[in-house]
Amino acid sequence: MTVQTLTETNATVPEQPIFELIEVEQVFEVPKPGRSLFSRETVGLRALDGVRLNIRKGTSLAVVGESGSGKSTLLRVLLGLDRPSGGRALYNSKPILEGRATGIDFARDVAMVYQDARGSLDPRMTIGALIAEPLRHFNIVSREEEASRVAQLLDRVGLPADAADRYPSGLSGGQVRRVAIARALASEPTVLVADEAVSGLDVSTQAQLLTLLQSLQRDMGLTLIFITHDLGVASFLCEEIAIMYLGRIVETVRRHIKWGIRAV
Repeated sequence: MTVQTLTETNATVPEQPIFELIEVEQVFEVPKPGRSLFSRETVGLRALDGVRLNIRKGTSLAVVGESGSGKSTLLRVLLGLDRPSGGRALYNSKPILEGRATGIDFARDVAMVYQDARGSLDPRMTIGALIAEPLRHFNIVSREEEASRVAQLLDRVGLPADAADRYPSGLSGGQVRRVAIARALASEPTVLVADEAVSGLDVSTQAQLLTLLQSLQRDMGLTLIFITHDLGVASFLCEEIAIMYLGRIVETVRRHIKWGIRAV
């Protein structure tokens, strides 16, 4: 009986979130409406207003909202690119900015797939060189093993090995997104952040990429953070959905595969 009690007690201990936002605020100073040409008066524009969010390790979370809801500002805080005006932003229980400033662990652990995937790739470099760049930067494999690792990453995202010799300009929109994903995976991250990663693509290509992200998240045990304006895409891809409106998370939804969706 004692053993069972201890086991049950341990099972109820909540897992420490990998990301934690505690009453995060972000206020930008903008020119006051109606001010004179020479006035320096400003007003505070509240882009984030008391955001609370926990992201558990190994889960998939979609942040959903219309343009201007605060998704991009929230993303910049999560990536440690901006210091919040108020509240605390933590990664593994430590301030995100502190972790980003003290070493390369955060940069390697948290990988990003940008909305403008083509624009994020140097058009003068081959696909193979683009994917090899983070391998060299983080000293993941030796130079002799680079070609083999690049081929493995291309295969993982559904591209042929000979794609390594091509340039971004010679690839379709869907192929470019796959290259961006492969490049993000090259650092062997634990967190994959994707910003509107399937927007602007036809429905068939979107479905293929979403299925790819699902399988990568499941097979590699990644924590997936997906930024989107499309609730349908979010509900297909992610276990949890955080809905933003006017700088706040107004609702959190958890998807259960067997029983569908319920609000929590």
